[in-house]
Amino acid sequence: MEAAVPSATSRRAIERVMIGQRLGALLRERLEVLGLTQQEFAAAAGIDLAQASGLIRGRTPRYPLLPSVVAAMARVLQVDQQEILAAMGYPYPVAASLAPTPEARAIAGLAAGVAWERLPLALRDDVLGGIQATLQLARDAAAAADEPAGLALSIVPTAALTTEQRAEIVALCARAFAKDFADLFDYVTHSLHVLARREGRLVGHACWSHRWLQPEGQPPLESAYVDAVATEPDCQRQGIGRAVMEHLAAAASGYQLNALHSNEAAGFYERLGWERWRGPTALRTASGLERTPGEIVLIRRTATTPALDLAGLLVADWRAGDPW
Repeated sequence: MEAAVPSATSRRAIERVMIGQRLGALLRERLEVLGLTQQEFAAAAGIDLAQASGLIRGRTPRYPLLPSVVAAMARVLQVDQQEILAAMGYPYPVAASLAPTPEARAIAGLAAGVAWERLPLALRDDVLGGIQATLQLARDAAAAADEPAGLALSIVPTAALTTEQRAEIVALCARAFAKDFADLFDYVTHSLHVLARREGRLVGHACWSHRWLQPEGQPPLESAYVDAVATEPDCQRQGIGRAVMEHLAAAASGYQLNALHSNEAAGFYERLGWERWRGPTALRTASGLERTPGEIVLIRRTATTPALDLAGLLVADWRAGDPW
């Protein structure tokens, strides 16, 4: 009897498993040589802890992420990108051709040895910005403890907050932003709140709620939309904001997308792995789309985020209060 020939789909599935195993083996070897922990690798590479853990265990990154993962690994592990590719036994041009955005293809091209001069001018700032954000994240991670001393983090639904807790949150946000937050609970009516306390005092807060966001070329995505990220002014630059956002990201990882709006602190979120939406934004209202120029929206990918064009249109359903 003639042996069955694996289908193209089966061969691709086997290939993906082998890529992940080779990548994981190289990663474990280099981490041991460099004396880096899993947490240190994740911070330096600009990926979340779940992604780092998956790579170390031999889970193959999704094809759209492969170029940036290889580039980050080469930088952190202090090896040439071609060494990583050889260890994987994977032809890099295939990853480049499958990358869904110009940015991803550009990074793939750099990994394959394309000269910087051949990189389109419009993409150079994006590539440099990503590298700078990753380096800043590594510096921040090295300077801060894994979790600020004495910080207690909890998650409480809006409905379970007491009157006193609501007042604490409103007062904290008002001090942190130097503006009135009296209407906060008019639009975060069904949110989950991360509360950071030190010796019983509320020193940090962020909340997220369910919202539908539609990137161009995709159906509406079930998103965790983040609001009211605040740290007590006399406790800032102590890692509290980072701890709150990492706690939130872990809890909201089951959504297809995380998103927030920040015209003042976009750099802080970018250092934590969030990405700035570069394209136009709009709200879906009863009378049609209402453009919202000048607003800075950032997104954070999760394990189920589809391929995104960050230069495309991003539409959110209208809501009362602060639209973004």
